[in-house]
Amino acid sequence: DLLGESVFIEEGEYPVFATAMTTSLICGVSKPTFERLVETHPQVGLAVIKNLAKRIDYLTGKLGALNEASIEDRR
Repeated sequence: DLLGESVFIEEGEYPVFATAMTTSLICGVSKPTFERLVETHPQVGLAVIKNLAKRIDYLTGKLGALNEASIEDRR
């Protein structure tokens, strides 16, 4: 899974953090390193795009729920 990929298009610090619930391998990379990685391994860029598309789909569903008639239906 990817977390924090928006920092590669925005400046500044990422405003949130994550806590692993199971044993995990964590890898942090700088923006220039990530850009080189995507240039040499385009499948990494595609994985980021797929992750962002899933997030957009999820958020679109959440926005649609706000149009529901009652507060109970908004969950």
